[in-house]
Amino acid sequence: MPTPFDKVSREAEQYGAWDARLRLEIPFFTTLLREHEARRVCDAGCGEGRHTVALAQMGFAMTGVDPRAESFERGRRLAREASVEVAFHQGEFRTLPEAPGAPFDAIVALGNALSLTPDWNVLPASLHGIATALVPHGLFLCQVPNYRRLEDPATRWNPLRETEERRGDSPVLLLKHFAPWGNRYFAAEFVRIWKDPDKGWVDEVKRTRLLALTRERLETSLAVEFEIVDLYGHADGRPFDDDAPDVIVLARRKE
Repeated sequence: MPTPFDKVSREAEQYGAWDARLRLEIPFFTTLLREHEARRVCDAGCGEGRHTVALAQMGFAMTGVDPRAESFERGRRLAREASVEVAFHQGEFRTLPEAPGAPFDAIVALGNALSLTPDWNVLPASLHGIATALVPHGLFLCQVPNYRRLEDPATRWNPLRETEERRGDSPVLLLKHFAPWGNRYFAAEFVRIWKDPDKGWVDEVKRTRLLALTRERLETSLAVEFEIVDLYGHADGRPFDDDAPDVIVLARRKE
């Protein structure tokens, strides 16, 4: 099924510094899940399953769920290469109770997964799907960008990266940018840049809309069906502050 993320999925995959990101995030997420004795875990909005497979390597019984079934080809290959078993299932947040392995001890939604919810009026159903797919008092671990920080134009550009792609003799460079989109949204923008022998430097921009899930909005939305356990601002476990790159919320499903 088409999703807003389809517009930038290739660019997001090319831009991600995946080895460095997983080295930073997986130990921290593993510690949180083990501290709360989670075993059966769902990676909701798993994309190509990099976090899913990495957490399976840490011993969790993993299910990866994503609306884009074409993502699973790579996820299954990564699982085979890592010699772990992962169940992949096509679905959305609201259909998580139908995923294999549900109800789960914990559900994780990492990166922009929850922010990619199509609109604000869909968010309550998405969070209800997450809550319903958890065991009583099950954990929800949610990571989103710190959108309050991104209100400062100086923080919106991520570093320039060279991709493996080439246009003729020129390497393709890639920039990532967050741009305000009205009062309650941001756009994730990817700018490809390469040098054409006739036209000079050429750029191509692709974007998708994100819910601006600030700390305050995220906590308010979660409060309907969850209790907040902890709040972090960095994927190495440091606490949240206004300059933190992320908002990482650990919440527990209410009775």
